[in-house]
Amino acid sequence: MYKNKISLASLSLLVFNAFAIKIAFADSDIIKAVGKVSLSASSMAVGTVVGTPIAIIRKTDSQYVGCVKEFKKDSNTYKFWGAACSAPVAVISGLIKGPVYGAKNAISYSIDKPFSKDAFSLGNLEDNTPTNAKTNIQPNMDKPESQPWGTSR
Repeated sequence: MYKNKISLASLSLLVFNAFAIKIAFADSDIIKAVGKVSLSASSMAVGTVVGTPIAIIRKTDSQYVGCVKEFKKDSNTYKFWGAACSAPVAVISGLIKGPVYGAKNAISYSIDKPFSKDAFSLGNLEDNTPTNAKTNIQPNMDKPESQPWGTSR
């Protein structure tokens, strides 16, 4: 009983203080910055909650289409079994990759474009990273480099 009254009183004080501060700093850069940060934070939260299921469904769909395309040159029997076996693979892949893409989109797009379609995973879900990126691994000069079959170079 007392918890509800204390909670209600605290919430009322917070709302009153927020309006009092807003009136005190009216037309100030601080208010604009606080407004932008709060808008971005709320967009991140809503984008994560709404965009994650959307990303899961979209990644599952794209994974299924990608798996089925692997069998496009095969016979009809292989196409049938390929389509049947691709469904569970696509669902598992979508359930793994979807939350990652949903959260990534919500965080990255909410800063510049809060509440945009990209923040809700309705835009492009694909990586912008190149697929053939070279790594900068330095060879160990103390040991001779060997071929996969065991002979040294």
